[in-house]
Amino acid sequence: MTDQAIRSDRADITDPGDIGGYSIFAVDGEIGRVDKHDIEVGASRLLVTTGAWIFGKTVMLPAGAIDGIDHADRIVYVSRTRDEVKDAPEYDPKHP
Repeated sequence: MTDQAIRSDRADITDPGDIGGYSIFAVDGEIGRVDKHDIEVGASRLLVTTGAWIFGKTVMLPAGAIDGIDHADRIVYVSRTRDEVKDAPEYDPKHP
């Protein structure tokens, strides 16, 4: 895992670069892909698409859930279980 700066708590998160499409690995396995991310003070979050496009959904995870990023393998590690990611608030593009 790389990008130790992203681990800071969390007003000072640095931009991790383009991580759209990276796999999301929870503590108990792969759960989805990064749809996109916002890095803004006080509102940093990841939008994660879980499951197949027809059955999946897009949820919001706080950027503080990121444990690390492996750019070589295009993986974002988060400190949540798969169930916690699935149960995260659903993203509503009408009310970002």
